[in-house]
Amino acid sequence: MKNQNTVEIASGECGKSVKWFIKQVGEDIVLTIDGNGPMTNYLAKKDTSYYSFNSSVTKIVVKEGVTLIGDYAFEGFIALTSVELSSTVEYIGSKAFSSCTALGSIKLPEGLKVISPKAFIKCTSLASISFPSTLVAIDFKAFDFDENLKHIEYAGTETQWKRQVRISKSSLGDSFVLNADFTYASSTKRYDNMTSIIGSVIEQGGDGRLYIVTPNLTVDNVKTKSGDCSLIIFPDGKTMMIDSGIRSSECHVMEFVKKLGLKSLDSFVLSHPHSDHIGNALTVAKYIYEEKEGFVGTYYYSGLEYKTEEKKLATYLAEHGTVMHRNLRAGDKLTIGSVKIELFNPFDSDMFLDDLSDTSVNDVSLAMKFTYGVSTFLTSGDLYAKREAMLVDKFGSRLCADIAKTNHHGNFTSNSDLWYEAVNPKILVSDCDDIVWTIFTEKLVAKNIKHYKVSECGLTIISMGKDADYKVETEF
Repeated sequence: MKNQNTVEIASGECGKSVKWFIKQVGEDIVLTIDGNGPMTNYLAKKDTSYYSFNSSVTKIVVKEGVTLIGDYAFEGFIALTSVELSSTVEYIGSKAFSSCTALGSIKLPEGLKVISPKAFIKCTSLASISFPSTLVAIDFKAFDFDENLKHIEYAGTETQWKRQVRISKSSLGDSFVLNADFTYASSTKRYDNMTSIIGSVIEQGGDGRLYIVTPNLTVDNVKTKSGDCSLIIFPDGKTMMIDSGIRSSECHVMEFVKKLGLKSLDSFVLSHPHSDHIGNALTVAKYIYEEKEGFVGTYYYSGLEYKTEEKKLATYLAEHGTVMHRNLRAGDKLTIGSVKIELFNPFDSDMFLDDLSDTSVNDVSLAMKFTYGVSTFLTSGDLYAKREAMLVDKFGSRLCADIAKTNHHGNFTSNSDLWYEAVNPKILVSDCDDIVWTIFTEKLVAKNIKHYKVSECGLTIISMGKDADYKVETEF
């Protein structure tokens, strides 16, 4: 690349600690904003001390440290074709880029939160724009009269856009944004960061804490629940996947597995054989064995004979050397490193069901309590209220756990008052894809029990040391 001659033309102040410089760089006239903190909020475009260059500036660069693009800052810069904003810019002021009629595209930086009223109004050549995942508001008529705006690239997910970004609909002033063709990221940046950290914990052989990692498996327009899937990471780095969601949530399950960098699983647990729990188990197993050349160490299941999917999974795992434990029962105890696991369900009598109704099969769910020092976690699949009552009568306070997964996705069929009197949790997590049960949620609020629904919180990570020191991190 040839060196371009740079000639400074003019300079001045545009904020308490912010200055502007206009330079000729090759064939471009560049306006640079440099300093710390916000630019001045002007009352009109001609109040800026650099407005006389509005018909010659072709490029604007806002450097690191500047936090706000002032009102009217660059209105009417009719030769402007290129804009570079640093990640420290959090706000774009009102009419900041209005009537920049030659500007065809712009990439707004990660860190930007608010696009103020009429910020890009009458940018008639603007055809594409990139919004950051940090954006929270597009204000009144921010993109009015921008009839050529057809494509928007958003650095977050579609769910994130719908949840997080508030768009003014007044006077149809942002209709060109609302009607543009969107492209979205497959995962949020926070999801990527969270899975990267957990992947590192696994890779380094644990960090002395027990983790319960639960992704959101929500799939829209599917006439079934998205189901359960949790990954347990033991203090020594060993891994246990419990369930694998509905088949239609494969994209979420496999993204989760791949983002974590999972090459093997020390164990896979099937709580019970309904489709929203076994759905992607064989897909995960084949990925590990056939693509990653890894292993699934041990398979845990009750042994209930139900349809064909579990048999296919068990046969595949056995053929590939997985140790098979298809006979777990209440009273069984497992030890994985420094973590003890106690089983409270099912029983021998559950293996000879008179019917295979949803209720009967749900009540064969494995109920497992993990104990690490004095820290405890209980997960019990889809147990219904009658089975909950039976277990409370049989085991009482032994069911007590500070952390628990709600039964049957937090649904009304389960999660009885009796059950939570016995379990006495401090924190609940629900593998759900909707609001589920409002009265239950209100009860938990009244009891000061924290409830994390993955449909609202996204990826949820609960970790614990030996001393009941619990930490919760969520995607949203």
